[in-house]
Amino acid sequence: MALLGGDFKVMPSGKLDRIVISTTGIGIAEKVITDTGLKVGDKILINGGIGEHGATIMAAQAGLDVESGSLSSDVQPLTQIMQAAIENGEVHAAKDLTRGGLASALNDFAVKNRVSIYVYEDKIPIKEEVLAYSEMLGVDPLVLACEGRVIVAAPPEDAERIVKIWRSMGFKRAEIIGEVTLERPGYVLLETLAGGIRIIEKPTGEIVPRIC
Repeated sequence: MALLGGDFKVMPSGKLDRIVISTTGIGIAEKVITDTGLKVGDKILINGGIGEHGATIMAAQAGLDVESGSLSSDVQPLTQIMQAAIENGEVHAAKDLTRGGLASALNDFAVKNRVSIYVYEDKIPIKEEVLAYSEMLGVDPLVLACEGRVIVAAPPEDAERIVKIWRSMGFKRAEIIGEVTLERPGYVLLETLAGGIRIIEKPTGEIVPRIC
């Protein structure tokens, strides 16, 4: 399948004082994977901890010292991560975590596929530093942007293998965080650490001002 992609930026009037670089990819896609195609019973996998990019940006904007600590952006390419998943299992769907973070991506999965996503809070990898900064700044880490994270839907028989491969590649916090059900189509349900269930809603507005 032919592949043509690109990006564009919208800048406020009078605010552009430097060069803006727009990238375009042209090529042939061996396999096209979108955010549709989930099947009931699929496991939801993630390749690492959430919210690190968003927390780093917010902390810097708030004037907090992040350089001397262990908090840093998760920005990185997803090419090798996706190649490893495709080569080691059947990938039904995938979505990168950008603006709106994990909450937004999971809701897109649920709505577009008319399924419910059941997620386990104790399985979601979040650094202590991200939790601390999120609490300090009054933000839910589930909605913080990521720039090097992807969620993948794969059959149960392939999920563990993909996660093991990711961990062997250095993504030590890769995890199976949930599964696809038909309990409440269009909803994301979180099993909390206390054992209760709450709905994860899709975030609205800009949590972190756009810088990339």
